[in-house]
Amino acid sequence: APDLDGDELMQWTTEKPTKPGWYWLRRYDQSDPTVVEVIKSDEGTRKGCLLVSHPGWEYEDDLSAMPNSLLWAGPLQPPTESA
Repeated sequence: APDLDGDELMQWTTEKPTKPGWYWLRRYDQSDPTVVEVIKSDEGTRKGCLLVSHPGWEYEDDLSAMPNSLLWAGPLQPPTESA
C-alpha cells in the first residue's frame, strides 16, 4: 500500500532476497529486526552466490542455506535529499 508520499511501504515476507542490497532481517521468534547487507560473491566456490553480511561479524552466511522461516523486508532505498 502506498504511503502519503506515494512510496510503497515495505512488508515482511519469508521470500529470500534475489538481488544485492540492504535488507531488514527478523527471526520469526524475535521482535527486534536487524539490517544486513546481501552481496554477490565473486570468490571461489561461492562465486555468483548471494551472501548475507551481518555488520560486526567476520563472515557471511550463504543466503540459500538460511532458514526459510526468516522474515525479510527490502531492499532499503537511500533517503532522498531535502530541498
